[in-house]
Amino acid sequence: MAHRVAELIVRAETLPDRVEKEAAKRNTADLIIRLCEKRKHWLYASPLANIADFLAQVVESDGRQARENDESENDGNEWTKILSRVKELNQREIRVCHYAALAEHSLEKEREWIENHRADLSEEEIDMIERLIKMRSASEDEYFNLDGERVPRFASLEPERRTMKVLEILGLIEKQRQELYQLISNAK
Repeated sequence: MAHRVAELIVRAETLPDRVEKEAAKRNTADLIIRLCEKRKHWLYASPLANIADFLAQVVESDGRQARENDESENDGNEWTKILSRVKELNQREIRVCHYAALAEHSLEKEREWIENHRADLSEEEIDMIERLIKMRSASEDEYFNLDGERVPRFASLEPERRTMKVLEILGLIEKQRQELYQLISNAK
């Protein structure tokens, strides 16, 4: 297919008649657009399909966190400081859950995409896959740190052990949240 598109591009560029040249360019552009629209139906056209649900959650929560962080400025108000702390605790919980969710995916198909089909991927797809592979690799490391706690080879743990570790860390974060609530109620 790529050869056909290349032929059409060369043909459009080499036609002597200006009107024919413009028509050929339009036809080539239309073909490229139609191919892109059908890409999702091709067998090897959706490199991130295997982890699409996970990515949707990560992107949604990261975007929401960025907007929320931009909206709150420390104005010296006590509640603004509390809000900052609550957001920080939420972000930590989200980060722990992201690593837990990522551990459920081997990313072998995505690694193959990078190795074998890199030229077929957009820069955004390459960047996303490489970042996920880097995160996944880090979580398999002997010295992996999950919310301040060393968890060797977190992603390689048996699912039950990994879940127990996640619950333990989320419990520590929840304890800090309860301590914050206690400080607030004592300050009345």
